[in-house]
Amino acid sequence: MKVPLWHPRLIPTWFGVALLWLLHWLPLPLLAMLGNGVGRLAASVPGKRRRIVETNLRLCFPDVAEATRRDWLRKTFCATSRAALEHSILWWGSAARVRRLV
Repeated sequence: MKVPLWHPRLIPTWFGVALLWLLHWLPLPLLAMLGNGVGRLAASVPGKRRRIVETNLRLCFPDVAEATRRDWLRKTFCATSRAALEHSILWWGSAARVRRLV
């Protein structure tokens, strides 16, 4: 079933897109810091995604210490959050800004 873009069910998505648009104006170091904070928060919340990452790390690296895998889990969530926020610069930033950053 195709849902029109203005359907009420998509309102949270539009708020997320608007938030990303607003965040693209921030300097990259601040955006990175914010992404790391969101990642740490996401890594600390129990849920399906966290269990998936824990399971993958445990299966792929059975000989690695649990503390190291927990650190990798946190770093995974931080990197993913940062990437999501930094993509806003690629989507809406000027070509000059993207060239300067790349």
